[in-house]
Amino acid sequence: MEPPGSYLTHALAVVHLILTFTTDFPAGVLKIIPLRIHGLIEVTVSILLLAVAITFKILGYPVSFYFYLVFSVVLFIVWTVSDYKIAVKAAS
Repeated sequence: MEPPGSYLTHALAVVHLILTFTTDFPAGVLKIIPLRIHGLIEVTVSILLLAVAITFKILGYPVSFYFYLVFSVVLFIVWTVSDYKIAVKAAS
């Protein structure tokens, strides 16, 4: 039987991959979502993951609790140190 957080982890990985591919930045493929919106989604997800971690703690799943707690903190740190402004290309 899969741990309770594994399905959520796989779903988040797929969603983040799609978000990255559709974000308007150099590594983006489709460039649909503005980088600023990508940043707002990341900070929102980091806060929601904290709620998910607390839920797992209440339900008695310590491994899922610590995983999502660390995941939330790391994502928040990434959001904090990232610059979600569109880089201006220098004229040649």
